Amino acid sequence: MNNYSILFKAEFKRFWTPAMIVTAFGIIAFGNVIAFGMGTMKQLPKTSNLVEICYSIVSFFSVILFSAGIVGSDIKSGWLRTLLIRPVTRQQYVLTKISVVITVALATLAITILLPIVYFTLLAESKIIFDASSTVTFLMFKSCEVVLYIVISTGISCWISGAFNSLALYIWFGSSQLMEMLISKKYWDIPWLMTLKDFMSPSGFQDALNYSKLGLGFPVEYILWGIASVAFFAALMLISINRIQIDTGSE
Repeated sequence: MNNYSILFKAEFKRFWTPAMIVTAFGIIAFGNVIAFGMGTMKQLPKTSNLVEICYSIVSFFSVILFSAGIVGSDIKSGWLRTLLIRPVTRQQYVLTKISVVITVALATLAITILLPIVYFTLLAESKIIFDASSTVTFLMFKSCEVVLYIVISTGISCWISGAFNSLALYIWFGSSQLMEMLISKKYWDIPWLMTLKDFMSPSGFQDALNYSKLGLGFPVEYILWGIASVAFFAALMLISINRIQIDTGSE
């Protein structure tokens, strides 16, 4: 536990480069422009609607920008090699690294939506409707989805570094959607392909959110699929970090 604490502090400090500071403020500003633009409409929305539009757009950019080169940049800079000289395992390194990115991403998203919600529910003359249950449900499932995508991005970063990591994540996201449509349409009668489809395009948390919106009860099945997706890609991430050739400084 002490190793994780020390590593977390070190990686958290290293994360905040000038570029990342500008990125965080840019995400907050962009999200607030969207939220305040919605909040000033004549027919003011519910907080859940405001958060849904704002969070959905901004969370995508936060994953792409914060997780770019999460591991690959440390390989190129030699930081990973230097770190592993000490009594630190690869698993400790990657789990700490991903914890930092998840913490930063969720904190940035929380600040992004907190500012307009506080303003329009407490300070503005025309206040939006605060529907706590729907808002909390949306934030819970969408935050879990952010964690899932950061885990996926970290695994990709073990193979592809820098900006190409973000590009690869974007390509994977798009291609997985196409593959899901193809399998669902033409190969729906092949059980193992249908199972693979659910992991290629993991939508457990989004399905859980949609299920909750319909008022059909607590979406246990979809939540378990979401957790299984996180576990699956986390396992691939740990396998990927172990295959990196540190001694040669190459991937």
